[in-house]
Amino acid sequence: MRKFGHGAIGLVAMALVAMAGTSAAANTIQFSLAGDHCTGNCGPQTSFGTIAITDVASNQVAANVTLLNDNKFVNTVSLPEPGSFLLLGTGLFAAAALLRRRARARSN
Repeated sequence: MRKFGHGAIGLVAMALVAMAGTSAAANTIQFSLAGDHCTGNCGPQTSFGTIAITDVASNQVAANVTLLNDNKFVNTVSLPEPGSFLLLGTGLFAAAALLRRRARARSN
């Protein structure tokens, strides 16, 4: 099973933007999903599916995504790396220490 991230969604978005300027109805543009950004041995598969964008009416398009060989899209979520949390925590700790030092200096 191959998983696709935001790259394929970006391809659909680019196709929709490209078709936004056309006004003729029933034009279809088809794209082949040929890359999965896989590391290592991903197998001999050269096509993972197709995306068909059809201009159905004025200011309306239809997108049809067909994935081959049990390929699926995966919903990815961007999470900060642990180093970012450490950096944020260190900055907050330093800011709290500075505020505490200023409060002690004012009370003396």
